[in-house]
This record gives sequence, C-alpha cells and structure tokens, in this order.
Amino acid sequence: MYKKKILVIILFIVSIGVAAGQSGKTDSLLLKIGQVKEDTLKVKLLLSLSDNYLSISETDSSVFYAEKALKLSKKNNYIYGIVESAYSLGIIYYYKSFFRISEKYFKLSLEKSKLINNIYYQINSYNTLGVVNDSKGNYSKALE
Repeated sequence: MYKKKILVIILFIVSIGVAAGQSGKTDSLLLKIGQVKEDTLKVKLLLSLSDNYLSISETDSSVFYAEKALKLSKKNNYIYGIVESAYSLGIIYYYKSFFRISEKYFKLSLEKSKLINNIYYQINSYNTLGVVNDSKGNYSKALE
C-alpha cells in the first residue's frame, strides 16, 4: 500500500516536473494567460499554473485552474486537454483525500485517453485508479 502511494507521487512529479521560484513563475503564467486566445495554449498554461499551485500545497487554487482548463478543453473539444486536466484533477483530489471525486476524474482521463490512443495516460490512469481503490480499502478492485 505504501509503495503504491509513493509510486503515484513519483509519477505525478515526473509528469509535471518541479519548478524553482514558484512565485515568479506563477506571476508570469498569470500574465501570459490573460494575453492568449482560448485555445490549446491557454489550456497548457492553465494546467501549468495549476501544477505550480499544487507544488506549494495551494490545492484550492490548483483545482480552480485545472477546472478552468477542463472546461476550456471541453468547449474546444480538445481531447488531450481533457485527458490532462482530468488526470490533474484526479491527483489533486487524491491529495485532498476526496477519493470518490479523484476516481471520477481518473476514469474520465482513462476514457478520453483511449479515444486518442494515449498509452501514457492510460497506464497512469489505470495505476492511479488502483491506488485510489487501495486507499478506499477496495483491495480486490485495486488489483483489477
């Protein structure tokens, strides 16, 4: 159980990276977000901002920007953006110990990643769904 939680944390760190000087980077991202069109670039900036807030444990701000990215991705039918946004929200809610909500977003990420044949997010979504179920005490479902 402990090893699975560590694995999720490592996968998350690898997937988003850790940036130094978060405050300056956050300010820079906020400035850029206001200057770009409502397209894939804005989704990527919103997700980067969400990741920055998560890295300094500001989970409410992290959720806010990841949800904006998800909404914009859905509006533009940007499937990859939906996959990334949903996965990020799953991670954030997992850290907040909201396992049912986390599971919902990991399932969405998995569903959409299958549509675009994105193996990376399929693997990570399956893995994190297992960790969530393990955390919920659903050990047999975690092994599926």
